[in-house]
Amino acid sequence: MAKQPHINFPDGNGRSPLAVAIALGNETATDILWRQNADHHLVDNTGNSMLHLACNGPSVNIARHMLEHGTGVNTRNAAGETPLHLACATKDGNIVREICKKGAIITIPDGNLRTPLMTAIMSNNRRAAAVLLEWEFVAGTDLLDKTDANGLKAIQYCGLFNDPETEARIKTVELALINALLTTPQPRTVYFNSDERHAAASNAAVDPLEIFPDQ
Repeated sequence: MAKQPHINFPDGNGRSPLAVAIALGNETATDILWRQNADHHLVDNTGNSMLHLACNGPSVNIARHMLEHGTGVNTRNAAGETPLHLACATKDGNIVREICKKGAIITIPDGNLRTPLMTAIMSNNRRAAAVLLEWEFVAGTDLLDKTDANGLKAIQYCGLFNDPETEARIKTVELALINALLTTPQPRTVYFNSDERHAAASNAAVDPLEIFPDQ
């Protein structure tokens, strides 16, 4: 099959057979085409990479595979969306977390200046929103200060799309970040004697969001 020229021939949407299989979530076809060395670097007519299609498609297994073997986790399509934007609209929190671990920038806006968090709120994907807020708490970016093309912040999206749970989480993160800036670092003792190396103890950080792994 790999020697046949039509293995990468695009359809009217600019999608190769592999791209179609990924978009449909057809794991068997995806596996066959992948083993036959179908080109996984192609993009369709709207600028969607294979990773975009996987993150927007129904198969979690394909999405994970493309995260491991695909490229361009921060690539934007014609609408300005990254794979993370699409995952926040359709996928569970575990996939969103895996995309973030692969180096996704959570503050990249789409063509309407919407962040992935805004997309998650619009899509009623509260698990995805929770993961992004957990990531924001650790990274300390300006995600919560970002505004869309209409000047709206993520917390205002919560009111528009009736999401009090995410709104409460946003307020918790904002307060935690402020407290982190105001808290004076505790002095630490440095032990130069190797016999005293076990005397030091570290305090475990507490996650104010209390986010638990998806079931």
